[in-house]
Amino acid sequence: MARQGIKFQLVPPNAIQFHFKRELDTYDISHYSAGRTEGRMPEGEVKYMLQAINALRKPIWEKHLLAVSFQRYIFSVSSVAFSLYQIYIARGNGLLVLLGVALFIGIVVLVTKSSYFSFEKVQRRIRAECQVLVDQYNQDLTPRGLIWYIPHYFSGGIELHREYESLHPQSTTSG
Repeated sequence: MARQGIKFQLVPPNAIQFHFKRELDTYDISHYSAGRTEGRMPEGEVKYMLQAINALRKPIWEKHLLAVSFQRYIFSVSSVAFSLYQIYIARGNGLLVLLGVALFIGIVVLVTKSSYFSFEKVQRRIRAECQVLVDQYNQDLTPRGLIWYIPHYFSGGIELHREYESLHPQSTTSG
């Protein structure tokens, strides 16, 4: 049974997937060779495209990480403030304790929700900007039977589809 909220996409058999390696902050092309596209795309061209996509992705992502760091700072400050409030102000007054707990839970929910929606917004923006680049590049690739494809949840990678396999299947008849 699939978990709610997670969308799984199957990679078509005619696709070469390039995974994003977070520890290296780049796409992994170690498994690629020009032979995988029957010489239609050299390794240098693949590197160039993936570096261009990463150059678009990186500044947007770094700005998002800065915002998340700020949200974590706000959360930390509110945690300390809540603790001090409970120790020095509430001191056994049930209504003040309840008010402090409600305020703290509200801050936690606000920070958590804003982080989630911020992440979704950043992912959509990165995908949209990369899609423009991919669309431009695909105009030159289409005659070669290749097409770059950005999956809906592409933060983990990008795909190079070998469309020539579906357009010109190998003939099995001898003649």
